[in-house]
Amino acid sequence: MLTKPNALAFLLPLLFAFVYQSWQRSRQADYSFGLWTFAADLVIEHIKPLLTRRAKLEVRPIEYEWTPLAVGAGVLLGFTYWLAYTSRLTGVPFYFLQQQTTVWGRAWPSGNLSEMLLYFRQAFNPIGSGEFIAGWRLSAAWNLAANLSALIPALSRRVPGLIRGMLPLAVLFLLYSGAVHGSDRYILSTALVALGWACWLAPKRNDRRSRAWWLVRWSFVVLLFLITSLLLIDHMLPIGEPNAWGITDH
Repeated sequence: MLTKPNALAFLLPLLFAFVYQSWQRSRQADYSFGLWTFAADLVIEHIKPLLTRRAKLEVRPIEYEWTPLAVGAGVLLGFTYWLAYTSRLTGVPFYFLQQQTTVWGRAWPSGNLSEMLLYFRQAFNPIGSGEFIAGWRLSAAWNLAANLSALIPALSRRVPGLIRGMLPLAVLFLLYSGAVHGSDRYILSTALVALGWACWLAPKRNDRRSRAWWLVRWSFVVLLFLITSLLLIDHMLPIGEPNAWGITDH
């Protein structure tokens, strides 16, 4: 997920997390003002070196929590890497962005349940012969698995009730709209699913049983990552042509 535009939806929340968590740390160092005053103090603190005439400003204790910014930098690094990697492999500049914006449309018209069932049924048909048929079948299987995996955090009490309720609603909306692939589903669905998975994976503090299950959950996620990565690289990443398997959507 971190190598696609999905994760860009997290940059603003991560920036807020940086300000909020830094404010919490500063409060432990006797900072006595509110969050928005702290945000203003952060700006003032970094503008000071640019001022030709140093104003006599009150010195306030400011502590930083760099983890959110480090995660944001990782998001940008992963996005840049995937953009460069796919462009070099295929010879098509900005390859995967071009795929998502010009090639990947809606898999079926909004609300057309019969075409939705026809689309997903292809995942269970024999592969047959020819790159076109194999690619189309794998695409349906990939999208079906992605939507079903979004429901895994919704089954856990570790995830807050609001997110557990929203996850199946987001999946139903995507299925109803036909937007199971392409760019128009990213910010709505992937950010929410990632929050659900994060809550499901996070260990409870000072709970040894939770730590053991945390390892089990992470092992499951790593296995899922390896399987989907092999599927993507070996079967679903078309190389050397701008149109995936020559398919034109509705």
